[in-house]
Amino acid sequence: MARRSGDARTLHRGVLGLAVLLALLGLTFWSASAQDGNAPDAGYNLLTNDHLTAYDPTYGHWYPWNACEVDEQVAAGWHRFNSGAVAPAWLWSEVYAFHSCMGDGVWEECIGGQPLDCQFIAGLNPYDAGIYQRVTGLTPGIAYGFHTVMLTIYESAGEPRVDGKMFKQIGMDPTGGIDPLAPTVVWTEPNGTDKAWDLQQRTSVLAEGSAVTVFARVTSTDRAYHWQQVNLSILDSAILAKTPTVSATSPSSCSTTAFWVSWDNVLLAPGAKYFRGCDVQWMDEAVGIWHDWFTQTMQEGATFTGQYSHTYRFRARAWQQYENDAWLYGPYSATYDSRTQVYWGRLTGHVVSPEGQPLWGAELRVGETEQKAWTGWDGRYLINLLPGHTELTLSVSKPGWLSPANAHGIDVAQGQTAIVDWVLRPPDDAVVNGEFEEGLEGWQLLADAGVTPEVVAYPVHTGLAALELGGEAVPSHTVAVSQTLSLSNAWEPVLSFLYRPAETDEGDLFAVELTLVQEITPSQAVTTTWTVIPSLDVDGWTHFWTQVGPEGTSVTGTLSAQFRVYDDGGEETVVHLDEVSFGATPGGPYRIYLPTIPKDH
Repeated sequence: MARRSGDARTLHRGVLGLAVLLALLGLTFWSASAQDGNAPDAGYNLLTNDHLTAYDPTYGHWYPWNACEVDEQVAAGWHRFNSGAVAPAWLWSEVYAFHSCMGDGVWEECIGGQPLDCQFIAGLNPYDAGIYQRVTGLTPGIAYGFHTVMLTIYESAGEPRVDGKMFKQIGMDPTGGIDPLAPTVVWTEPNGTDKAWDLQQRTSVLAEGSAVTVFARVTSTDRAYHWQQVNLSILDSAILAKTPTVSATSPSSCSTTAFWVSWDNVLLAPGAKYFRGCDVQWMDEAVGIWHDWFTQTMQEGATFTGQYSHTYRFRARAWQQYENDAWLYGPYSATYDSRTQVYWGRLTGHVVSPEGQPLWGAELRVGETEQKAWTGWDGRYLINLLPGHTELTLSVSKPGWLSPANAHGIDVAQGQTAIVDWVLRPPDDAVVNGEFEEGLEGWQLLADAGVTPEVVAYPVHTGLAALELGGEAVPSHTVAVSQTLSLSNAWEPVLSFLYRPAETDEGDLFAVELTLVQEITPSQAVTTTWTVIPSLDVDGWTHFWTQVGPEGTSVTGTLSAQFRVYDDGGEETVVHLDEVSFGATPGGPYRIYLPTIPKDH
């Protein structure tokens, strides 16, 4: 600090200086004449003229009152900007403090550099202005931090202090843009404290290109009302440097509410003098708000306790002290470093159309509870269950589709995941009782050698019933069920069903015989018969579908479908059948009927 005796009538009647480094963000450019500040070849501080000790030639003159004329100057390597109706004056502190208008000198202090060298911004009227520097030669994707010190003095350096009149901020544009109004600029919160150095203005970003721009801004919201007093901003000592990196890690899922989160992978940046700890935040995705968990902690991890059926996000940033004793931190991740789903048990699976296409936006709900989920673009859903639930019921629904029967009796133990896949029915489903919930209603039976198709309560895919084809080992025989279905103008109709081989051996056969009688005209029909043979070499419930009729056409007519099991007389043969549907495929030609307008003759 340098001190000179001064006249009681001098501006601010006392303390005039003090520095800030970069603290003003202007909204429109007052000048764009300076060159970019290029990163030095060596050293961790990447700013040009970081202490604001060198100044460009005079760009104009300021006349605060009467005939007083003060040279206007901006620190070398920096640019000025302004957004107000009346521009303030950018002044070199040394010229301003010892100008003849100020009497015999003014008491002045600056944080860094030469005792009397810092950037002043002064105005009699409200202003929103500052300085900026664009630094090039940086590495995209690397974290950089910016820090500066700032002081604002409303009217006079003497008492009383008037807070809330002048606000200090700094900002960084990770794209290297020089427009302080751009949405890409990351700003600190405004500080409206009067007559006190703000040493906490710092922020950080990930560079999106080879350049980053730093801004220092002051918003003075009121005019100076007293004679020979101005609203003064003082900027001094700044640093732009690479910042330390760290990442929070946690399990992707956990079946207990307490789990370990660590942040033990800190990498310090060039110029580090000391590691100064980590900040750690967490978020409950159901709420969407980040909470501070640890601040500048030297711990490397901790146990987090959450709630079942919640998903938590974690992120961390590291602090370091540099050789010049400035402190910076790295940026938080914009999304998260790690994400943990806390669950007692899980329900998951896929929802598809009859032709096996994933369906997004289908709602899955557990019983009458509020536990529900929706499928994504891949048709997949995931529900994290609360503890204590047994014998669950799960339902599915989607506008424009018919829902299959609910899935019942789902029992999920702690840490387990149950998989329930779904096939939705077409809205024009022509099958009667395709889920066999009404016994054998609507079906014709074929029994052989004392073996008869029957409805069973286990195993089932969904609902409370399924069809069992086959039975005891007897001499070779065939059992079947069939139904004749009608469709009108159905686009590329599809027959869909789920089946589950239970007991089979070589020589057994599961076949679906189809006979389509397609109306070509009201008086003409074409009959086609064919057989499809689903594989018996599968495990569990398997979805099978087949298109009925020519591709790219609509079908009107009837389809006779027979599901049969042939047993060659060896070991017992059993196949279960569930969720049979037959209907149109969504889409097809779009028809528009226009009115006929006769021509005049």
